[in-house]
Amino acid sequence: MKRQAAAVLAALSLFVAPVDAGAERTPFDSLEAGLDYTGVTGENELDPWWEPGVGLDLWAQTPFYAGDFKLGARYLDNQGKQPTSPDFNSLFLYLGWSYPLPVTEWVTIHPGAALGGNIISFDTEESAGIRYETEIAAELSARLGIRTYGSWRINVATGWQTMFTYQPVDSWYFSAGLSCGFGMLGWLRGFLE
Repeated sequence: MKRQAAAVLAALSLFVAPVDAGAERTPFDSLEAGLDYTGVTGENELDPWWEPGVGLDLWAQTPFYAGDFKLGARYLDNQGKQPTSPDFNSLFLYLGWSYPLPVTEWVTIHPGAALGGNIISFDTEESAGIRYETEIAAELSARLGIRTYGSWRINVATGWQTMFTYQPVDSWYFSAGLSCGFGMLGWLRGFLE
């Protein structure tokens, strides 16, 4: 399954050519902020005990020297299937990179990768149970951005995430949402540079 995900993302990168390859991008000259509705789909190692939930992905990205630098937080709510499996919430705090590949004037594909920490909070009152856990996770992703009006975009994304627990947990996620781009504030640009 991991190889299939990597193959899909690689294919997107190979078969899409930028419309204006000569366009100059200045690091930190703009900021795009987005909010996506997201969920996990398919089966993974947690299926016998938990039902994957849905949640929100809040992110911001800015042009960086070779691609876009991204910072985000993805929240998911998961329900226990067994009496001994408490519900849990996860918050994935991540740093990422993607490379914008314009397809048309209005459509751009962003293949990318992210690395972060998955903070898990179990809903349990048992003293013997683990209440909080943090795991490192990495993912490959692809986002399709469609410019609608001005600097607004509709985004649809998919990704393959591996959470590095004792036994790694692999998950497919899908998301859809809106983002808006604007010029970077002078003081924030100075701080980032």
